Amino acid sequence: MEKIFLDSNVIANWILIKDSAKKFKEFKDEKILRKRLENISYSYTLIEALMNTDEYEVETSNLAIGEVYHVIYNEILSLKMYRLGIPLTLWSKMREKQKLTETENLSRNI
Repeated sequence: MEKIFLDSNVIANWILIKDSAKKFKEFKDEKILRKRLENISYSYTLIEALMNTDEYEVETSNLAIGEVYHVIYNEILSLKMYRLGIPLTLWSKMREKQKLTETENLSRNI
């Protein structure tokens, strides 16, 4: 069995796409998924294929998992600021002032 190391960007992209696929039915069609998310769809395709085979042993690191957590946290925070109507130009300044609530905080769900 050959070993494969998954980096944080592949894992994070897969999580974000998988979440979008649950919310938007059009992303269930892989052609649409690849076209709309052209730059990151390879992550989704790779992990979905790895989940359906026994040919490879998948590994990652604690550092990669920490980076994935950071990406997901920032994604949730960005969505929150978008929903609050905070202009994109202010996000870098407002990021420090915005906090996730208990229910929004990813660490409570892991």
